[in-house]
Amino acid sequence: MLLEGSLALDITTANDTCLRSEQCLLERSLHAFRPVSVPIASVPSALPPGPTFHERNSPFDCLYAIRELPSIKTAISAIKFCAREKQPDYAAQVYLQLCSFGLNVCKPLRNELVPMFVECGELVAAKQVFEAIGYLDSYSWTSLICGLINRGCTEDAFQLYQSMNENNIHVDNFTLVVLLQACAEQKLITRGRELHTDIFIKGLDEDIFVCNTLLGMYAKCCPLMEARLVFDTLPKRDVVSWTILIQGYAEHESCEEALTCFEEMEGEGISPNAVTFSCILKACCSAETLDTGRGIHIKIMLKGYQNYPSVSNSLISMYSKFGLLSEARKILSDLPSRGCVSWTSLIAGYAEHGPAQEAINCFDEMLKEGVSPDAVTFACSLKACGNLRAIEKGRYIHKLLLRKGFGKNIVVGNALIGMYAKCGALKEAEDVFDQLSLQDCVSWTTLISGYAEYGCSDRAIHFFEQMCMQGVAPNTVTLSCALKACADMEDLAKGRSIHSQSTCSGLDGDLLISSSLIGMYASCGALSEAQKVFDKAADKDVVSYTALITGYCKHGFSQEALKYFDYMHQQGLFPDPMAFACSLKACSDIGALDRGREIHLALAERGLQKVGCVGNALIDMYSKCGSLSEAKEVFDALESRDIVSWTSLISGYVEHGLSCEALRCYEKMQEENVNVDAIIYSCILNACGSIGAIQKGREIHRLIAEEEFEKDQSVCNSLISMYARCGNLTDARDVLDTMPVRDLSSWSSMMKGYCLRHDGIMALCCFEDMQKEGINPDSQTFTCLLTACSHSSLLSKGLHFYKLMKEQYDVIPTLEHHTCVIDLLARSGRLYEAEKMVAMLCPSEEAPWEALLAACKTFNERELGLRCFQQLIALNSEDSSSFTLMADTYVNVGNPVDGQYLEFLRRHGGVKKKPATAVIEVNDEIYEFVKGGTPNKDISAVLEELQTCAKQEGHLPNVDNVLKLVSDNEKEGLLCEHAEKLAIAFGLLNTPEGSTIRVTKNLRMCSECHTSSKIISKVVNREIILRDTCCIHHFKDGICSCGDMF
Repeated sequence: MLLEGSLALDITTANDTCLRSEQCLLERSLHAFRPVSVPIASVPSALPPGPTFHERNSPFDCLYAIRELPSIKTAISAIKFCAREKQPDYAAQVYLQLCSFGLNVCKPLRNELVPMFVECGELVAAKQVFEAIGYLDSYSWTSLICGLINRGCTEDAFQLYQSMNENNIHVDNFTLVVLLQACAEQKLITRGRELHTDIFIKGLDEDIFVCNTLLGMYAKCCPLMEARLVFDTLPKRDVVSWTILIQGYAEHESCEEALTCFEEMEGEGISPNAVTFSCILKACCSAETLDTGRGIHIKIMLKGYQNYPSVSNSLISMYSKFGLLSEARKILSDLPSRGCVSWTSLIAGYAEHGPAQEAINCFDEMLKEGVSPDAVTFACSLKACGNLRAIEKGRYIHKLLLRKGFGKNIVVGNALIGMYAKCGALKEAEDVFDQLSLQDCVSWTTLISGYAEYGCSDRAIHFFEQMCMQGVAPNTVTLSCALKACADMEDLAKGRSIHSQSTCSGLDGDLLISSSLIGMYASCGALSEAQKVFDKAADKDVVSYTALITGYCKHGFSQEALKYFDYMHQQGLFPDPMAFACSLKACSDIGALDRGREIHLALAERGLQKVGCVGNALIDMYSKCGSLSEAKEVFDALESRDIVSWTSLISGYVEHGLSCEALRCYEKMQEENVNVDAIIYSCILNACGSIGAIQKGREIHRLIAEEEFEKDQSVCNSLISMYARCGNLTDARDVLDTMPVRDLSSWSSMMKGYCLRHDGIMALCCFEDMQKEGINPDSQTFTCLLTACSHSSLLSKGLHFYKLMKEQYDVIPTLEHHTCVIDLLARSGRLYEAEKMVAMLCPSEEAPWEALLAACKTFNERELGLRCFQQLIALNSEDSSSFTLMADTYVNVGNPVDGQYLEFLRRHGGVKKKPATAVIEVNDEIYEFVKGGTPNKDISAVLEELQTCAKQEGHLPNVDNVLKLVSDNEKEGLLCEHAEKLAIAFGLLNTPEGSTIRVTKNLRMCSECHTSSKIISKVVNREIILRDTCCIHHFKDGICSCGDMF
């Protein structure tokens, strides 16, 4: 019986010899196939006839259906089943069975056999079947060409195409499309141009399918100008043509051209499709044209494309990249179904622009909706964890991605390294790095960056060297991180080596590298080399200028820093926050308050005054320039204050003598639960020392011990200084003795304490102990020693040290040292020798003349005092202290009228006196009294009682010290209003009997108050410790520790 007409004729005319040779050939080519799980021999012959075979049936049914001579329809179904299911074993059995019937050369079947083996991935078998059959049509040729291209054998595919042409096989549009797509993917422009010629020859230049593929090839392989020329010559252009061109412009970041092309397309009346909209939205992102993007969004809504996945994903991505996350979120929420790409676009936006927590929230929502994350989703979520320093969440995501099989993915692995590195878990970052099967440049760079960021510069350099040894070429970011590590370590030699490496790699001209090189050289102090790199750089941006400005500022060249800050403005570059911060530091270093205000105004116009580093730099600049009210204004305006903000303000208060304000600021800091660091503790201890607040100082000492800051060298040195300045040398010495390591500052602080107490002998003993520990003195040490000798009248010792500092320790005497020796000579009564020394060494300096004038007051040397006064007035006519000292000298020599006249000249000359203040600490509270302040009734009563007691002791108030032209009774009242007397009276009222009263005055004590304090200590049987600018006076039993030499 004949099967479907001509099938029997084909079978009977089949060449048996050819059939046998084909079978042998195929069997040899398929020797590597896996064993067939259901061999044909195992099919039972007694099975009842089954239903006609369909492609949906099983492999068993496939073999069963062709066990006997099949129909053409059944044979084709079996072939297509094997192709669709990609079953090479069954495809081989089907082919062999067909060969046994001679059906392999049947015209309807032979063109299906090559595609079957191609689809099964058996390219060798496909080629051998192709060659064996020999007379195949375009479909089989094209199938084999596709198979070769998919296997990466593109050159073989083109040779086959050439054979098609040589054998006059008809080449259809599909064949050319396949080849053009291969050219596009592999950038084979020469082959593509050959195909372009063939398209014209074969008359396919009007086939829109071919032409669009040709255009796509040019868009991917060539300059877009050539693609545009091809586009313009197309006889027909549809929406696909325009979309291909737009996509090409977008991918090559020619976004303005893409937008223009989109407008032309609409102008020609061609309506965009979903793909067009997706491409043009990407162009809007790159061109940063939000308004255009919004306009396209409206068009998408009008045409109803908003729910197409590719379009909605592009919209979410666009709004996310512009930082408009609320709009991106709304688009996502309105989607009927949300896929991985949609969620990932939004998560990426939050990870990039913040808040990063929203990225984590989106990730969690995505999981709840049952959407599986892909590698990019995991990478973006891990980036958000890193930005938040949310290491526990990062570890959770790490476990999740391992369960989902992403542990070996390089993108995810690099994101994990970055997350752990940002969180400071550098060991875990390194573990992930080690577990990667392949470490690319990004892997190495991320790890190096993490170590560099957290100050582990030696490890960063170690991994950089390992990277180079393993043959992984560093990119610009890697080199930048390595240079940062060199800068942090100030390793100039290594930095130069990396500079040489970047030059050899041809990367030294890169903007990022040149900026990093400038920063490295500047940090290492090689400013001339930094300047050379800067001058050589073809392009300079804000980072380049900032790196140079930072270097000049760091090394004390503030004027140069400000000069380049101005140059940056002149080049049309607007400084970033770091550049502003550095320029403000330069202003603070040179006290350029007006310039600092100008910079403040410029940055305020851009709203940068609330940025952390800028706000802190402003506070520091105003504080160091003495404008504490402006510093406080900036501080109060900050949206968030960190430890640096508080430190800048507190240190400014302390530096300018506003210690009470510093303490109030510290108390507010505690109320806001800000963690205190070593620097803050040092500043507050300094404030306590400045005003003699020993109770507050002890309280802070207790906190320091609880928080284990006692091992911090600077904190311990500040404790010594605080106790010493409060007159408690015992506690100061205890801190010194219990320190595990004592440095020069420790000993100097102790020596200063002994100096203030006029205990020169103990200061010298301290010096000897310091030398026994092998610590060499510096300039400040000798200032302490000379001051100690001066205050204790150790003339020979002081002169000995003055000589020794240059001869033995190679310390060049400065103005401070000269002044100390002049004061030493003057206090010892050798006033005229002191005068000669001033005239010889420092005639144009105020401090030596003032020290000599103070001694003239003590020794009643009117004429010499007048010469000193004249010198001081010539040097600085605005200083009131010289008027006060000279007036006191007149009073001491019995000439109060001249003193009153001098006071008259001072007032009418507009020379203002610094207000005298005295501070006392009672029950952990600080109280400040000002000279001339009206005392309350209780204090007035105490003062009257004390004055009566003093008179009974034989002391009459020295009313001549009051230079106002008033009665003696009024003068006595004015003497009672001196700040230290008010503070002492307050202390007597508010402290237990017998307890020590501690007062700190901001100016030198007058002789009347000194005498009164001695008498008060005797009358009330209390020790009074009063520190002025000269020394610490310990009044007890009517005697002062200074020996009346103040």
